[in-house]
Amino acid sequence: MRFVFFDLGNVIVKFSIEKLLHQAAAVVGRDADMLYDVIFDTHLQHRHERGEITEDEYYDTFCDRIGVRVRKDVLLSAISDIFTFNTPMLPVMAYFAERDIPRGILSNTAPAHWNHCRATYPEIHRLIPSNHVLSYEVGAMKPDRRIYETAFQTSARIVPGITPSEILFIDDLEQNIAAARDFGFDAVRYLDDARLAQSLRERGIMTG
Repeated sequence: MRFVFFDLGNVIVKFSIEKLLHQAAAVVGRDADMLYDVIFDTHLQHRHERGEITEDEYYDTFCDRIGVRVRKDVLLSAISDIFTFNTPMLPVMAYFAERDIPRGILSNTAPAHWNHCRATYPEIHRLIPSNHVLSYEVGAMKPDRRIYETAFQTSARIVPGITPSEILFIDDLEQNIAAARDFGFDAVRYLDDARLAQSLRERGIMTG
């Protein structure tokens, strides 16, 4: 293992779609179920996370569909203040940082969510300061093979001669793990802290 990628959502941070919907509903005065339809059933969020539409286009489309215009910063705050730091991951992140093992984040995310997490949880930047592969910048979301190709290219710039099998990837979703393994990564699914610890020990990581 010569490089490690962490997923962001439900690995480094936990998030709540329910909180997103209720906070947005309170801001715009619309029903949470309606907002779910607007944000998720129409794939507005996924289009944004794939980089197909900008933050301004996301905001304009959202407001047009619900028939209400609120301040952009207020709306973005409501839909971004939904994360909590997953504290048990701190020693895992620190393990790689203390040994100066190259590392990065490989995540399906949107600019407002990414910026909120980095601003709210300085541990993220302190322990994983660079080498991030973000869906909205790449133009592809996991499990699309293109994002794993970008991740591999990112790792190869840092570790010349690296092979996919030398990249450890930690993610919570089976489809993302399967796609990463198909690409050649050593992928570990994060289900809970105990099982992650066991998977890492099997690889000679955090055995003490």
